[in-house]
Amino acid sequence: MWLSWKAGFVLCGCLVAIAVAIRPGLFTGTTWRLKGLRDQAQARWLLTTRAVASEAAVVAGLYSIWQLAGTVSVMKVNGALERARWLWDIERWLHLPSEAAMQRLVLPHSWLVQ
Repeated sequence: MWLSWKAGFVLCGCLVAIAVAIRPGLFTGTTWRLKGLRDQAQARWLLTTRAVASEAAVVAGLYSIWQLAGTVSVMKVNGALERARWLWDIERWLHLPSEAAMQRLVLPHSWLVQ
């Protein structure tokens, strides 16, 4: 299923609205006494729905950002060296560590690499 970034953001917004609409305030205490709900099964279903909607909203949001980045990125080979130089200059200007320096910190620790 391929969604455009716009449709993905709409889906994300709808899922967030669902997650917000199902508030924990529907339930009182840990004994699952319910305000207006029939039984514990309905309460569990609502809590599960809220959790699924929250997680799906995160996935839809990240997917939308990925799709948006794909539409605005430059996918051509022409000018790649110029863009690389520009990125290198930005990294130096921000005083970010080089990739080699980061690898020297991480590579001795196999658990971290994995």
